[in-house]
Amino acid sequence: MTDDDKKRLTEWLGECWHPPLWPLDNGYCPVCGKGAIWRDFTTWDDFGACFNRLVELGEWEGFCRWLVISDECGTLVFRDHYLFNHREIKWLLSRTESGHYRLCVLVGEWLTAQKEGEK
Repeated sequence: MTDDDKKRLTEWLGECWHPPLWPLDNGYCPVCGKGAIWRDFTTWDDFGACFNRLVELGEWEGFCRWLVISDECGTLVFRDHYLFNHREIKWLLSRTESGHYRLCVLVGEWLTAQKEGEK
């Protein structure tokens, strides 16, 4: 996951992007004035933030459909607007080789696909 990916996801979450070693003024961002949050999408909080934002925006179903259409996970089963197969849920909860939560990486890819009009 690149810093550009992290920036896009962080801003999608409605937060100010603070790259590593961002110059802070007493721990606060000089741009937004909030306490610095630097998301690397390797923590449970980052996973939860992405999942909650999908649900909050009413995009969980669309995201799941994109997974099925793009065949990102092969055999994802979609029923009643929720993932219900244990294997697919476990897959979304897993980490990539770089240590990022797979859901976070896929949300980044989904946002890119939306921007390119593949919605």
